[in-house]
Amino acid sequence: MVESGEYTTGSVKRTKRYRDLLAGAVAAILGYQALVLTSARDLQSDALDRSARDLWKLVIIQDPTADFRRVQRGALDIMSDYLAQGSPLWERINGLSGYGADKITEAILDSIKGGFNATKTAQAIRKAFSLPLSDSLRMTRTVTAWSYREANRLSYMANPQAVEGWIWYSALEPGRTCMSCVNLHGTFHPADEVQEDHHNGLCTSIPKVIGVDNPVTETGEEWFGSQGEQVQRQMMGKGKYAQWLEGNVSIGDMTRPYQDEVYGEMLREATLKELIDA
Repeated sequence: MVESGEYTTGSVKRTKRYRDLLAGAVAAILGYQALVLTSARDLQSDALDRSARDLWKLVIIQDPTADFRRVQRGALDIMSDYLAQGSPLWERINGLSGYGADKITEAILDSIKGGFNATKTAQAIRKAFSLPLSDSLRMTRTVTAWSYREANRLSYMANPQAVEGWIWYSALEPGRTCMSCVNLHGTFHPADEVQEDHHNGLCTSIPKVIGVDNPVTETGEEWFGSQGEQVQRQMMGKGKYAQWLEGNVSIGDMTRPYQDEVYGEMLREATLKELIDA
């Protein structure tokens, strides 16, 4: 307790309890920061192995006589550059501890300024502590999925005698699939085009084998149109659903590009404001 009996942001920062709490939080975040890098590398390696197995099966299912050659595992190791020391993703992961400390400090000081009781302050600290963990999970999931998709693309490019491109394939799961991915589901793309799915994306690609029809027989728009009103409203949200019903926007309007320092251009769902202003 400070001598005046009142806490201020300055007095709290000078207390040993505050410094110990922050040091402990940073130490904990540093621990799973290291775990994130290790896990991401392991999951990435597994994704590259799965790509090689999965693609061969997907090609042979479409045409058992296709001359599809598996890319040597070593040729895919270029993907490890995503997690190399000094890379943008490596820097982002290694920034978790500082970012987490800032959020925890912010939660403590905002609680003091707001006059929160101990219970509400503890809730704010727990929420702040969970933010870097959530970010680390998103980073790990994204680099795993991105590596899998990029390994697919390299295999397509290495097999022009068998594969002419790839088809965007979405999970089409209400509550988990965004409208951008619904829009892109079933679309054809050249073999060398990057599949620019968003962070935490569930989409993948299916090889388009030469001489074989598109293996995805229903577009995302057709699938969405066959869903009931409840599913459509849930996936779009009230505002977009109303605009769509009135014919002001289409499923094809739902995709927007954005830039990421690690992956370059990525695709996300358009906001209601973007759709209205277009």
